Amino acid sequence: LTPKQHSTGGKPRSGGISKMGNRYIRCLLYLGAMAQIMVRRRSRHPGTDWLSRKLATKETRVVAIAL
Repeated sequence: LTPKQHSTGGKPRSGGISKMGNRYIRCLLYLGAMAQIMVRRRSRHPGTDWLSRKLATKETRVVAIAL
């Protein structure tokens, strides 16, 4: 999964997640990320790492794609 590139005037800009590539592999990556998020939510010590900070501010599915 990589963001689309939209560059103009020498300024690189990233777009949304591309749907190119193997659909099955994209699905497996998403499911693995969601499993990690669910394990994190069930743990007694949520922690203060990147994943915990993102889950506090963003929607779960958005964080899963960012993983």
